[in-house]
Amino acid sequence: MAKADSPSELVRCAIYTRVSSEEQAKKGYSLDAQERMCRDALDQKYGLNLYEVEVYADEGYSHRWGLYDPEHPNRKFRPGLTRLVEAFKESKHQVLCLWELDRLYRRPALTEFLDQHFIPYGLEQIISLREDADFKTASGRLNIDVMAATAAFEVARLGERVSDSLDQRRHEGYAIGPPPYGWRWQTENETAQAGQRRRGIAPVDEEGEIVRWMAERYLAGDSILTITQQLNERGVPTNRGGKRWSRSSVKRILANPKQAGLLEVEDGEFIEAQHYEHRHYDPEVFHQLRARMERNAQNHSGSAHVPEYLLGGLIRCGHCGHPLNCRRVNRTNRRYYRCSTGCSRGTDTMCTRNSKPADVVDAVVLSKLKEIAAREDVGAAAAQALETMVDVSDERLRDDVERLEQQLEDAWGKYGHWSDRHYDGDLTEEEFEFHRQRFLEQKDELEQKLSKQRAQLRSREQRAAELQQAQEVLRDFDATFEGLTPEQRRQMVQLLVEDATMYHEKDGSTRVVFTVRFHGQFEHVIPKLTGGKPTLTIRQMEVYKLLADGLDRNEIARKLGIGPSNVTVHLWNGRKRAGAETYNECYEMVRDEIEKNEAILFTGRRRRKRPKDPDKRPLTPRQAEILGLKAEGLKADEIAERLGIAANTVYVQLDNCRHRLGRTTTEAAIKHAKEMGHI
Repeated sequence: MAKADSPSELVRCAIYTRVSSEEQAKKGYSLDAQERMCRDALDQKYGLNLYEVEVYADEGYSHRWGLYDPEHPNRKFRPGLTRLVEAFKESKHQVLCLWELDRLYRRPALTEFLDQHFIPYGLEQIISLREDADFKTASGRLNIDVMAATAAFEVARLGERVSDSLDQRRHEGYAIGPPPYGWRWQTENETAQAGQRRRGIAPVDEEGEIVRWMAERYLAGDSILTITQQLNERGVPTNRGGKRWSRSSVKRILANPKQAGLLEVEDGEFIEAQHYEHRHYDPEVFHQLRARMERNAQNHSGSAHVPEYLLGGLIRCGHCGHPLNCRRVNRTNRRYYRCSTGCSRGTDTMCTRNSKPADVVDAVVLSKLKEIAAREDVGAAAAQALETMVDVSDERLRDDVERLEQQLEDAWGKYGHWSDRHYDGDLTEEEFEFHRQRFLEQKDELEQKLSKQRAQLRSREQRAAELQQAQEVLRDFDATFEGLTPEQRRQMVQLLVEDATMYHEKDGSTRVVFTVRFHGQFEHVIPKLTGGKPTLTIRQMEVYKLLADGLDRNEIARKLGIGPSNVTVHLWNGRKRAGAETYNECYEMVRDEIEKNEAILFTGRRRRKRPKDPDKRPLTPRQAEILGLKAEGLKADEIAERLGIAANTVYVQLDNCRHRLGRTTTEAAIKHAKEMGHI
């Protein structure tokens, strides 16, 4: 291309610059530096003032992000690159100038990208300051693709080298990633005084006291939620200076092996770390914490599929969209659908009050199902809606799959952004590992959800057969429901109810919205208490109801699963609130109120405990053997070696011994076991 001689023959040029982060400017890769070098190259090639140029820049954008796609408006894209492509499609430029080809595209088959977006629209030449970018010859195009593939290969190899380096560092006993709560990075002087090759972590005394307090309270029986609430009430700041703790952060702190001076090098395999001598608590305490968390997880696993909860796993919170928990509140026999999202986030939201007895909610849904089943037109309506529902189900599942695929693609884009920053030297190994671990966790979660949704996208015939079964169940619902087992009832209800949502209203009432197959959506409002403002609380009404039925205080206590002294307190407080002189007078004053709210009163024990076998020993033979060896003074590693099991198994069994014997420490469990003759 010859130099232009007049303004009418000015060469139309475009400069494209990109950096992944602002930190690149410190190392000479800034947007201004790239633009300056590109202008110098254009001056040398075409001469001063003999070309016109427009600059397109992307600051802080990863190479993984491409062009704007109107069909996917939420997908990440590079605005500067998008404007550059649009300008070439409008024939505004002839020449594209770059500092390096990987600024434009860092993937194989770069020539295909040029053929699609640039060359058909008048691109005559690419000027790259670092490579030869001749796309007009076969060898030049091959060279361009080789350079793009090499750049992609370097990014992948860099990730592998970083991963290997971090793994080696972990095996040497040095912490990876940001220090947890209670720890900080060592200063250079501290590292030199300790004679360490690398920088380690050092304890923070004030935060360490909080960590030890958390561990003591948790092993003493307090729940994670109770500890979280106490931290918020005391105003303890978080590690980032925040004012509100969440349940997940407390659990993450307690489950972190770094608090015990350990590092997990393999799944379940721990080594002593560089900071072992400054640990906040001993490894045995850490394994006790882990064992209790695992036991709690086992106790609560599958709670959504307990047969007595007809809508378990199906009903969701209308405020946050999360599934409602199915649990007995405060260790009583009263079953609840409850949203704990607001509690775990430590915020004052409507979710924290979105709770209702499962009996009441299930009764609302069952009443509507029985009403529908009794209608004569149920068969005709079901047959008419059957074909339409198959198509709607197809469309909904496809939308879910597409949404999850988009989220997974966005996650890869974010990981590419941090990978670029690390490749350019703007992130330390610790910072990159932190973002890498977050990406891997998010990717695994999205892939599991995507696999589940794809599995649900079954053939049309299979879903038609399922809906046909729901039609038959609904037709014979009232006749067959009473004779089914609890598990069969739950399956029957969940076959008929597509979805259910529960809302907590400001007036204290509860609104339940649910969709029945073939018959659409229904809504029912459950008042907080009927009959206006109540005189007594629900528990006081229950106590007076049982007292009127002729039960004494001990019998009432056994019925409700509370202590006899609590029964006396409820009777006295109820009489005081009603302004009555005697208990009988109080019952007469509130009889109408009790009868109006009888549907939500709980007056019987639903969970029956199995009678205890007096001859059954509390410890299994293996537990008695391990506890006996511990009583002889052996350590966990020595017990594991003698029995041929893992050390972590020893810690778990010791925790089970304490739990079965009702003791909080191993020493107390050994003493009690010896006194009772168990070891």
